[in-house]
Amino acid sequence: MVAVTGAIEITVHGWDIAVACGRARPAPPGLAAVLLATAPLLPSDVRPGLFAHPVPLHGPACPGDELVAFLGRRPFRGDSEGSGWSA
Repeated sequence: MVAVTGAIEITVHGWDIAVACGRARPAPPGLAAVLLATAPLLPSDVRPGLFAHPVPLHGPACPGDELVAFLGRRPFRGDSEGSGWSA
């Protein structure tokens, strides 16, 4: 579980950096699907300060967008609706 938690951290915070640089770079679909399946197993005390509450997605999304939304980010779409971070 420690390795999965580390993989989630690296993947999502790497996504944060891409968004901060104005890049739409979703996590690779295969990796995101595995991490998305395990992310709900994280103990709730791991989330405070690292991840916000899940953000609802409107419409179909790739696994990378689903992962970042589950962890409190708004998937980056290059428009005003997808800011990257939850308010």
